[in-house]
Amino acid sequence: MDWKFWLLTYPSGIIGGSILQLFRLPGLVKIKNRERLPKDLSGCILASNHPSLWEPILLPLSIFFWKYLFHPTKYAPWSVADKENYFQKWRWIYFVVKSRLLAVNRKDKREAIEALSEMRRLVQAGKILIIFPEGGRTEKGAEVLTSPKGNRIRPLQNGVGIIAQKRRGDKLVPKIIPIWVSGSDKVLPIGKKLPKLWKETEIKIGKPIIPNGESVTDLTKIITQQLLNLADEN
Repeated sequence: MDWKFWLLTYPSGIIGGSILQLFRLPGLVKIKNRERLPKDLSGCILASNHPSLWEPILLPLSIFFWKYLFHPTKYAPWSVADKENYFQKWRWIYFVVKSRLLAVNRKDKREAIEALSEMRRLVQAGKILIIFPEGGRTEKGAEVLTSPKGNRIRPLQNGVGIIAQKRRGDKLVPKIIPIWVSGSDKVLPIGKKLPKLWKETEIKIGKPIIPNGESVTDLTKIITQQLLNLADEN
């Protein structure tokens, strides 16, 4: 029995998710295209842009709240976050959500490889994974890609492609769901610890990408283009 999940993560998720549902009423948190989520969420990978540190908390509590409320062990997604930010700066949050947070030390290559292996294991076990393939917050990137409407994203790393690439013995082919978040950098600007919850945030859900034998590099290019297309949708 995962006592940390039931004692800490699940109750805090109910409280936090309930607050976010209230913020949806006046339109402070908007979710578009929820119907694009597959009915079977087993092994889904949500690949999101990363404007701020708010997304690893925002996405699971907003998109999956009602499923999480009634079927917590099945629909409580795992979020991938930078270990330095969540362990060193937000240690109390890390302690509460540790049972559903993969804190990755991006500066340690060995730890990063081990984290990728754990992500693959979770996905193949049918868990939902939320990952931020920019490898850090958008504004901290030295290089950015720009959509026709001026939306920006850092060149994606290959982690999602590595996790999703089919290997011998895999039980399922993961569905990759592009997610575009806007406004969260106003809710939690870089350098701030307390979110400004009165600022508006919008979450757009893209059409699922089902890998079909592409190389890791090609799959990364597909995800990049889908994210930029999603960013420009009305």
